[in-house]
Order: sequence, then structure tokens, then C-alpha cells
Amino acid sequence: MRILLVEDNYEKLRLVHKALDGYGCNIHRVSSSNDAILRLEREQFDVLLIDIFIPVVEGGDVSERGGVELLSELAEIDTIIFPKYVMGLTNEMDNFDAFRKEFSSHGWFLFKEREDYDSWAGILQGKARASHSNIHNNICDIAVVAALHSPELKAFLSEVGEDWITLTHHGQDIYKGSIPRSGEHPLTIVAASCPRMGIASAAALTSELIFKFSPKLMFMTGICAGIRGRVDLGDIIVADRTWDYGAGKIISKGDGFEIQPDPHQVPLQANLRLMINRYVENFDDGERIFQEWKGNKKCSPPTVNLGPMACGAQVVALDSFAKDLITRDRKLLAIEMESYGFMSVCEKHEIAAIVAKSVCDFADSEKSDDFQDYAAHTSAAFIKTFIEREAGNGLID
Repeated sequence: MRILLVEDNYEKLRLVHKALDGYGCNIHRVSSSNDAILRLEREQFDVLLIDIFIPVVEGGDVSERGGVELLSELAEIDTIIFPKYVMGLTNEMDNFDAFRKEFSSHGWFLFKEREDYDSWAGILQGKARASHSNIHNNICDIAVVAALHSPELKAFLSEVGEDWITLTHHGQDIYKGSIPRSGEHPLTIVAASCPRMGIASAAALTSELIFKFSPKLMFMTGICAGIRGRVDLGDIIVADRTWDYGAGKIISKGDGFEIQPDPHQVPLQANLRLMINRYVENFDDGERIFQEWKGNKKCSPPTVNLGPMACGAQVVALDSFAKDLITRDRKLLAIEMESYGFMSVCEKHEIAAIVAKSVCDFADSEKSDDFQDYAAHTSAAFIKTFIEREAGNGLID
């Protein structure tokens, strides 16, 4: 459960922590009305706790009606993501009854901070228990799959910056949280990494997330090898189709054998392709994503590229092999090891899915690990931004 506390000192914060010790709540504090409004415009909170004596701006003079005025103001702001529950806490005794009536007129309660401790602490504890139960319900809007915990899943969890709750299912850590939406309830999201690299492992994890959480949309984040000359380090590759380059038939030929390729392609859904194309045409986040990265910057701001992605069981570090794959798909942009398993399962279950991996090196003899963290960052940043931008355009029905 996420709580926003508005008070100009730390007295109530200590009491709230005492009341909710052991309940696993995420308690955030701001010290002014303006700061509270800014947080509520971009984040979803389950509970809003308001002190009566608070300033309008941080460091300003305390208003004797600051909390009541904040409550009235929140009711008039359309961009607010209104909390599920609001409660007032105060030490002000002289005008308590009048303030309580004003809170009551908005449908909420005002409590005396210390005299009513058992009452308001009991309410918060009940809501914390209910929230803990709800977050374990098998529902989510979006599921994200990564091949590796580090750097891929780690980058996504950091990018979203949410207060993730860790669930354990059959020995698998699954992270559950939310992505805020302006004026709407947040999107619930789960994210997990495969126990190992490869098509089979990705397919197994994707199936597990579908069966447990029934997501409406799935993403695969992570890193890939790019085709040199077509993409640059850090560029985001959205797979418009992915295929298994190891599929085919082995036949006898002379004293040896020959592999006859027979790859099956899984395409990006048409409606998602239109969304991606529209987003790519107006993509102006590359510089921001680049500047947010604090590590190795021996590269350029990322671009977004829509094209084919080849998938197989081997790490490709051979120029001639990459060239052979290009003969099978002349527009090939990237090579990696999980996308086909992920997309195949999503296609089977009719789940909308997007693979968005970023280039960490090239599919040739000059492979390097130097840009893996940066590529994981650009992939994660793209997915988060895409969700935020397109959530109101039919991305999640």
C-alpha cells in the first residue's frame, strides 16, 4: 500500500510508521500543499494523510487551515490521480469540530492524532491488509519479460522507479508494481527475468506469466546484437517479425550433411505496428534517454528502428554467419536468443506483444560487453515511455 503524508514536521510520520510496522507499506512524505499536488498529479497513492497545519510551499508560513484548503483544492483539479482513501490527522483542538465537519463534507474523516490513535491506526492496518491481499490477485495490465536479471530486468525496474513488491512463484521472483497515468488509475505491471538465456526458457516464463496474471499486453526488454552499418550502439530495435534461425532440416550430402533452413516467422500485430510507426515518426526522446544515462557515453543518442529480428540458441560472433542470416532476411537488423520463444507463446494465447531490445554490440568478431548496461537502459526507457505515451490511445483496452 502506498501512502502520501502531508505534514510540516516528522511527528506524524513516526506515528504512521509505528502503526504500520510489519505491513510492508511504502510511506512517502511531503511538507507542503504544492508538493502534495505535484506528487498526486503524477503518482497513484492508496491513502492520503493530511495534517491541518501545513504551508502552501515548502519553507513557507504554516496556514492554520492548510490541510482543509488542500482537500478542497484537490477536488477541483482534473489532473489529480485521486487517492482511494483520505484521512486527516491533527493536534489542533480549538477548532477540531469545525475542521471535522469540513472533512466530513468531502466524505472523509479527521482524527485527533494521539487521542484517536487506536481508531485511525486500525483503519490503516485494515486497508494495508486488504491492499496486500489485492496485490497478490492474479491480474495485471502489462507483463515484461527479460532474459537476464542483470542488466536487463534490473534496468527496467530502475527505470520505472516504482515501489515493487516481490512475489515468489515456483522459485521464480516476480516483481509487481504500477505505472501511473494522468487522471486515470495506474496500469498494473509485473516483470520477471528468465532463469537462463534461450528460446525455451523465454517461452516457459512467458507462459507462466500469462497463466498466473492474464496480462493484456506483454513486452520483452533487453539487449541484442545489431547488424553493423544498419544500426548503432544503444539503438532500440522493435521486432516487426522474429524468427528462429535454427529451424530447418538436416540432410545427408556427400560425406557430410547440409542444413536446409525452414524458419517460421512471428509478426508484430498490425495495430501495434501502426502505433510503433506513429511513435517512431515523432520520436524525440532519444536525447533525454541519452542524457539520463550516467555511465559510458561513447555513443550517440538512440534511435528507434522497426525491423526483423533473428533468434537462435547461439551467441553470434562471426561475420560470415551474420551475413548468411541476411541472405535469409535481407532487412535483418538484430540477432538475439529469446524473442522467438516469447512471441510464439504470446501468439498462441492471442496476447498482444512487443519485443524492444537495444543494440549492445554487433554480430561479428568485435563483440564486447562494454555497452550492455547502456543498451539495457535505452530498451527499458523506450518501453516505459511508450506505455506512458500510448496508454490513452488504445494500447490497453
